[in-house]
Amino acid sequence: MKSITIDEINEKIKNQEMFALKFWATWCNPCKAFDPIAQKVYQTAVVDYYEVNIEKHPEIAQKFNVTSIPSVVGIKKGVINFRAVGAVSYNDLFVKTQMMSMT
Repeated sequence: MKSITIDEINEKIKNQEMFALKFWATWCNPCKAFDPIAQKVYQTAVVDYYEVNIEKHPEIAQKFNVTSIPSVVGIKKGVINFRAVGAVSYNDLFVKTQMMSMT
């Protein structure tokens, strides 16, 4: 999963792209437990996934009102399409991602 900057996010939003952001931190044990699930969804998803370390990019977390980690935020046509907070299951995250691509 590739990291992303605020400028790259703003460009994707401007271009009406569909993508998802996984928010995490190095000290977050639930994030570490969730990572294999997120990686599996990333490998099978029909949308681009990026990761955001909230310690390095707090401005991105603030932009998307992320207050708990791990979190995944799906963005489509410049707006938040879905939000998954906590170490959600593979099926839950996969379905949210798939539904975003169909709407």
